[in-house]
Amino acid sequence: MLMRILHIGKYFPPFAGGMENFLADLLDESSNQLLQCAALVHDHSNGKLAEKEIIDGNEIVRVRTHGQLLFAPVSPAFPGKLKQMLESFEPDVIDIHMPNTSAFFLLFSSASRRIPWVIHWHSDVVFPENKPLLKLAYWLYRPLEYLMLRKSKAVITTSPNYLKTSATLKPFLDKCSVIPLTINESRIPTLSHTMHEKARNLWNTGTTGDQPFRVLCVGRLTHYKGHELLIEAIAKINPETANISTLIVGEGELESSLQQQIVDARLTSRIKLLGHQSDLILNALLANCDVLCMPSTLRTEAFGLVLLEAMYHGKPALVSDIEGSGMTWVIRDNQNGWYSPVGDPDALAKKLVELQQNPQLIMDAGQRSREIFDAEYSANQCVKQTIQIYEQSRQNE
Repeated sequence: MLMRILHIGKYFPPFAGGMENFLADLLDESSNQLLQCAALVHDHSNGKLAEKEIIDGNEIVRVRTHGQLLFAPVSPAFPGKLKQMLESFEPDVIDIHMPNTSAFFLLFSSASRRIPWVIHWHSDVVFPENKPLLKLAYWLYRPLEYLMLRKSKAVITTSPNYLKTSATLKPFLDKCSVIPLTINESRIPTLSHTMHEKARNLWNTGTTGDQPFRVLCVGRLTHYKGHELLIEAIAKINPETANISTLIVGEGELESSLQQQIVDARLTSRIKLLGHQSDLILNALLANCDVLCMPSTLRTEAFGLVLLEAMYHGKPALVSDIEGSGMTWVIRDNQNGWYSPVGDPDALAKKLVELQQNPQLIMDAGQRSREIFDAEYSANQCVKQTIQIYEQSRQNE
């Protein structure tokens, strides 16, 4: 009989996010390895998507939300849908993708407590020091988070860096295993010559007419992604010294303020905000950039799934040297990318100029990126390790 896994997630594609893309890939590869999976997630579309779908043989149930409160979906219908899923799907294991406030409803469900839990720990809850309201909210969140971890049979973290530096996970190290995120190569679209050309043309925003050095930044326009630092860094670069064109893909609450920053710095010919893009366009951009830049500022950037997508396309990355972030585990300094000090636009500008002036460096690091991807980030291997965790959790029940 197939093992049945119920995933509790935050959102699901077409919502754009690394955590969501990983969940979709995990379900897809799990089906290939003869698991029966379902996912209970929030609906980000205000009812535009079907409440229930079968995607690649997996049942996806989206629960209506009523906005967000402190970055968390407000979904009063979630406990009722959870009860229905437990009764209809009858899971052998519940895989909980944290952080996710709606997952706390499991604590109050007697039916769920009879089923072994595995937690995929995507990130600690991290907040900037200038956000006292978030700090207060975490004071309320933390006891429930602790109970979730205590009840779980196993915790899967995505990098040894993150596990080593997580104060939240410290009391539960005996439950923790490291299984890196992965991407399912089958979902990467085949790109036509036309798509490659369309992507390259998006960077032709410079004033000199020469082929620009193409920098790509992908991520939600939110407080910890550091987009404002990248814009500040580009403003410090003399376009006559280094012709650098930058595209930022993503949407979020900081979109208007970032656009105003670009206008105020007179950078509209050198930086574009592209908003949300389809997988096809995003992969074309990844395939045609010179470097992926992730200037994030907090450990909330726990892994950076887009780094693997860039590596698949043979591209290097320039990432912030955040202590404990998995980014500096995926990216190896001076091998498949480079580090830049956190929150330092001057250092970031200097490194971008250095890379622009050394095309062989870019080429060598890109080749190494693909080699590391092929050797270490197989979706098949990731899911095999995850299935072992599921089986052990059932045995320990």
